[in-house]
Amino acid sequence: MKRRTLVLGGAAIAASSVVAAAIWPRRHVVVAARTFDWKGTDFLSGGTKSVALEKLPAPLFRTRPNCVVTIAQTLGPCHVNDVPARQDISEGEAGLPLRLALRIVHAADCRPVENADIEIWHTDHRGIYSGREAARMCTLGDAEAISGLAFRGRQLTDKAGQASFLTAYPGWYSGRTPHVHCRILVDGKELLVSQVYSTMP
Repeated sequence: MKRRTLVLGGAAIAASSVVAAAIWPRRHVVVAARTFDWKGTDFLSGGTKSVALEKLPAPLFRTRPNCVVTIAQTLGPCHVNDVPARQDISEGEAGLPLRLALRIVHAADCRPVENADIEIWHTDHRGIYSGREAARMCTLGDAEAISGLAFRGRQLTDKAGQASFLTAYPGWYSGRTPHVHCRILVDGKELLVSQVYSTMP
């Protein structure tokens, strides 16, 4: 399998009532800097603790994947090594609950890729990354963020090429739309580094 021959597909689920409540306050707040301190009410702050995993619907994917090769993007200065394998990557942090489901298939024939190692990482609701190894521009020197690995994790795909994570919607920071970084390895070889963007406002 050659580099950049994978297709990354995704689905994100959040309760519509939560989304509406989370978006409403932002229409009345001018966010001028990355260091803006969100109030809990702005994101309903329950985080993944407010989600009953067994009650979530199954991730919704196309019946047949759209087999277009995913564009590679840079790893960036906010990546760290040795992140834990886990489904809930929030470490109990506050934020708008989000379930991110990804599917990996071969671009040539859309066959699912089983046991692909998917690593994801993104900011907290303030736009700050965690991790001691991350560059200071990523953590902003925040002691709590530096000491943990919140919003970082990895999983192996199942027979359908799928894996899903429980997390919280990533925050905004200057110059970037909210996004989730991902790194795909198969048999220990890095095949793709890219980013996932949401169509949510």
